Amino acid sequence: MDDAKRVLIAAAVNWDDLWGLAQEGQIPCTDLLAFAANQDLADLFGVELGEDTETAALQMADVSGLAFGYAERAVLVAEVPASNCCPAWRGNPPGAVLTSLLPIGDCLAFFTGDTAATAIEDAKGLYADDAWDLPSVQKLLADQPLEWHDISELEPWLASQSGNHNDDKDDGAGHLADADPLGLGARP
Repeated sequence: MDDAKRVLIAAAVNWDDLWGLAQEGQIPCTDLLAFAANQDLADLFGVELGEDTETAALQMADVSGLAFGYAERAVLVAEVPASNCCPAWRGNPPGAVLTSLLPIGDCLAFFTGDTAATAIEDAKGLYADDAWDLPSVQKLLADQPLEWHDISELEPWLASQSGNHNDDKDDGAGHLADADPLGLGARP
């Protein structure tokens, strides 16, 4: 596979993934399920390759986060070397598994949104393509779209959310005021 070829992917991430990205400059785990904005996904959704396919990848990643039972809706969008992806264990919808750490330099943006407990309860444990058709999931996607953030906003966003995330684990988010992992300089 050509190492120079890059693929736009969208992957559901959890609070710890975002924290790791901000603190360590990379997602500290491998085997992250992502949805590639490629011809296979375009064909599956019946859309043209381009922005519509990118939107489909974003939405599939969002739904996969619900299926994983993540407390927050968060999707990371990155452009990664094609050689760092392998086909997912289930090909419908087309997905990819990232096989190496995801550095912040490959990340373009992250998306966040309000979570509906009903959608998580209904989708948890399902494949994303099975969860897609659930009425509670479709309502969440239609009524509460994800909000776009440039990747340079990650550290300030995490600091603003440190008291609001939905898990009970102490992940040290209170120390973000002193951290500057992205080299953004002092906050006003």
